[in-house]
Amino acid sequence: MSNPKFAPELTFDQWQKLPIKERSLRRVAYYADKLHVQEDFPHRNRGEIIDQWAKSVGATLGDPWCVIAQMANLIESGADPSKLPSNKASTHALYDWAKATGRLTKTPTRGDLFVILFTSTTGHAGAFVKENYGGAQFSSIEGNTNDEGSREGYEMARRNRSMRTPKLYFINMDNLS
Repeated sequence: MSNPKFAPELTFDQWQKLPIKERSLRRVAYYADKLHVQEDFPHRNRGEIIDQWAKSVGATLGDPWCVIAQMANLIESGADPSKLPSNKASTHALYDWAKATGRLTKTPTRGDLFVILFTSTTGHAGAFVKENYGGAQFSSIEGNTNDEGSREGYEMARRNRSMRTPKLYFINMDNLS
């Protein structure tokens, strides 16, 4: 048995042996690169897959979905929902959970998450892929973004971001089962 959808080069057993955060990263890569997940109508935070993710984590349809996409894919990859933030739609809840559980890290690894806090109520999040340009930037896969990397986007996409972004935090996503 294989897993052709997210990792066609792996057998089912090989897929199951990957860390949860790697399986989740491969899932969001598939949604960004192969399915090109986008909102049905830009800036409405709705679409068939986006709505499925929101329902699966108990979020309100139409909520900003950058965190929702990451949480839904972590859970689908085997993460125990009780080991994730109780509010699976909020950048600030994600940050607060990471801080309270000692998961904030300055040395992210593939599949960890990042969060950028813009104001006391707004932010943006995505999955860390790798450092680029000698550590000056990093590659990510994000939901609710656009070509400019905005938090008010409409698609799941790959981005490059500066490691010097103000209020940028990385979150270790190991040991979630």
